[in-house]
Amino acid sequence: MLPSLRVCRRGIAAARHFGKSKFAHRNFMSASFRCTEDWNKRLSSPILQKVKVGDLFIELDARLNDTGVATAADIDIFANAIRDDEHLDELDDLLHRFRLGTGSENTLPSTHHAVVRAYLDAGETSELLRILDDRLNYGVFLDDYSNLLLMDHFVKQEDFASAAKIACMRMLQEDFSHPLVNYVSLFVCHKYLQSPAGWEVESSEPEVDDGEEVRVRVTFLRNPFFDDHFDLRDPNALIGKTFHLITMNMDDDLGKNYHALGLCLHKKWEAAEKFITAALKQGTKFHSSAIEVIDKFVGSLPEEEQKSLESLKKAVTSARDSAVEKDLLAETADKVKTLVLSEEPKIIKEQRQAFSAWEDQRERVLKDELEELKKKKRLIEVDKMKQELKEEEEQIFFFDNEDKMDITIENKRVRYPKKWVGKKKNKREIGAEYVPPEITVQKPGSRR
Repeated sequence: MLPSLRVCRRGIAAARHFGKSKFAHRNFMSASFRCTEDWNKRLSSPILQKVKVGDLFIELDARLNDTGVATAADIDIFANAIRDDEHLDELDDLLHRFRLGTGSENTLPSTHHAVVRAYLDAGETSELLRILDDRLNYGVFLDDYSNLLLMDHFVKQEDFASAAKIACMRMLQEDFSHPLVNYVSLFVCHKYLQSPAGWEVESSEPEVDDGEEVRVRVTFLRNPFFDDHFDLRDPNALIGKTFHLITMNMDDDLGKNYHALGLCLHKKWEAAEKFITAALKQGTKFHSSAIEVIDKFVGSLPEEEQKSLESLKKAVTSARDSAVEKDLLAETADKVKTLVLSEEPKIIKEQRQAFSAWEDQRERVLKDELEELKKKKRLIEVDKMKQELKEEEEQIFFFDNEDKMDITIENKRVRYPKKWVGKKKNKREIGAEYVPPEITVQKPGSRR
């Protein structure tokens, strides 16, 4: 435990109380941000009006069973046509089977959004998080708008663990182009750190050996490998990497505080020590609240691990000595609030335009797929007609071509070589000294 950790206990409690009282019920995005009316207008399109979701699922299920192939337009129409939670299981099944087949790289952007809306409107957020986290088997990814939509929803529900998961999923995609999404991600991850609960982690402890031998058939064995990115499961490591990747290009004190905090949570001790030391030389002022979180995290580590962190502790102590009494979370919330005022109208406008563009894209893709289907049918019909004409020609000119066909049949006959019966004996040569035997003719009944 760091030297000043006990002294900071009261400050941490006060900061927690301050954070909960001021920000627990803050709703950053306005009610119009959901664009519910604009989203519901999709149901008035001629394509979706004709769709019966149950019948469409039966048709797609039969097609996938027969050929294993479904088009991106089919999956998009099914996802957008859902109006309630009755068909979420079918949507889950189709997404999984389509992902495992061919053509999933052509998934339309409206499909990703429709999946998020369907599960969010039905209140099945745990199932949605499962699908989003299983990118390999479902292939559903979030854009900037859906990231904000989900994080804002979970903030309103005070479910900061789920909001932090969404922020970490965006970190895995390594897309940090939108400033508002960046700061909201920092906020929800920081809120989770204040009261870390609700994030279930898969246990990596080996099962107790009961002495019974169990054999498991495997296709092949993989060598153990940890990529330190997609293989991350520990919440602190995920949030730490989210912090330090988002703030890679932030030069202000707020960004540097989160960068140092992220390196520590990710247990990049050497990088954290170098960064804090360099930042202090540049005149960076660390926030007391950020130092408190670092103290708490390092103090929770096993004593054996803490013994190897003496150089880091010295750097943190230097940062603490020059720290300013500011609440990092409050400053982040103010930054988010400022960005919302300028960015929210732009995002809403862009999303409404996206809804219209998605509808046009769906019609265009569906038209192209229908044309391609008609082309394939025509080619099949042409091949069939050519085969029929060939057979008819053979019947009409049968006698004229009889000799030619006989020759063709004869040429096609397989001729096998004579069977080899073994080594032939060489003919014995007769020399000059050879004397033939005398031959005498015996009379019948006579004895020799």
